[in-house]
Amino acid sequence: MSMQTCEDPLETLIANANITDLKSLNQSVSDAKRLNITLDRALLMSGRTSEQALAMSLTARELVLSGQLSLNAAINALRLANQEHISLDEARQRLKGLHRATRTMVALTNEITNLMLEAGIITREQLGKAMDTATTTGMLTGRVLRLNKHIPSKMLACCLEARIMLREKTQTEEVVIQGLRFAHSKSITLNQALFELGKFKHPESFTLRLADLLFMSGVLTEDEFLECLELSILKKKTINQVVLEQGFLTQVQLDSAEHLLNVVSSEMLLPFEAAQTLRYVTTSGVVVYEAMSRVVVSRPPTTPLLLGSLIVDAGLLAAEKLDAVVRDCQIGNIKIGKQLLDAGLIKESTLFKALRCQSLWRLGYISRKAAVDILKRSELENDPLELTFTKMDIYVPSAMQWSWV
Repeated sequence: MSMQTCEDPLETLIANANITDLKSLNQSVSDAKRLNITLDRALLMSGRTSEQALAMSLTARELVLSGQLSLNAAINALRLANQEHISLDEARQRLKGLHRATRTMVALTNEITNLMLEAGIITREQLGKAMDTATTTGMLTGRVLRLNKHIPSKMLACCLEARIMLREKTQTEEVVIQGLRFAHSKSITLNQALFELGKFKHPESFTLRLADLLFMSGVLTEDEFLECLELSILKKKTINQVVLEQGFLTQVQLDSAEHLLNVVSSEMLLPFEAAQTLRYVTTSGVVVYEAMSRVVVSRPPTTPLLLGSLIVDAGLLAAEKLDAVVRDCQIGNIKIGKQLLDAGLIKESTLFKALRCQSLWRLGYISRKAAVDILKRSELENDPLELTFTKMDIYVPSAMQWSWV
């Protein structure tokens, strides 16, 4: 959705504060124009949002128009008010306290947008326009670039990942810029670009990160996930601080998420099971221990998933043909893949997809069934794996897909 100016920020407020879903909002915008009625009236007629949420949105709009509140602060207050079912004033007071404790100014041009320019992902003209809007609205420049469709979500994610790599010193700036250029030209993730360039490095740890858990569980949408990462990088704050400040989680929900990270570290739950658990906590309101019990009870029997079995179960190869080529089941997945490739039974692209799915299963980021279903659908529809993840509403950290390299 294109950014609006502050002449009438209502659409932007509703789009970014989770008052309704984007599809309903777009339909209401169309209905408002067609019926010559106000947007709030069209939204109320749609039945997709409450009178209370709309009333708070209208109040927030007046505060923005009068200059009493920045657009970004209004969005954050609306999010928190809806999340915790409190008044807009109370939400503003809570957020004021959070920001006062860790206030940091963020430059409009920054370490992320500089990477974008260096890699040729955006032009200086596009950055200039985004800076103007960011100044007017109080939003982050990267977020404006994405909402104005100057940069797709995938490329913003690449740039954020690149910045994290540089901060953690796992890659040099030269390699990161090279990877970003390649990722931009091929419309792929940064980690895949580095893999294809022969520059990929394993993460020092395969531990589940809080931001990834929140995205995997559906607590954060893709837009919110990217926004939190951008804020975390630029304001030099933890994700924990950011999600509270932005009103995405309550303190109780954040405590549950942090507990689940510890449970995953102790190997009592797999990452995808932790995501399921957090989803129960945030949608049903049950305590984290009860939600964990539900997930453990419904856990299917653990069965190994070798590469050959994955390809057969996905319907891409007959079991007899696999047995005829692969006689030693104890050899590694890469050797199995090479034997199938040499025999002309699978394509190289299929092999890479299967290795990536098997890697995600082995590290616990997807279930065995999901690994099979993802590979099957990706091949059936001749889609890149990333598009299949999107279609199936599955998020997995991109670096975890290359642990077999």
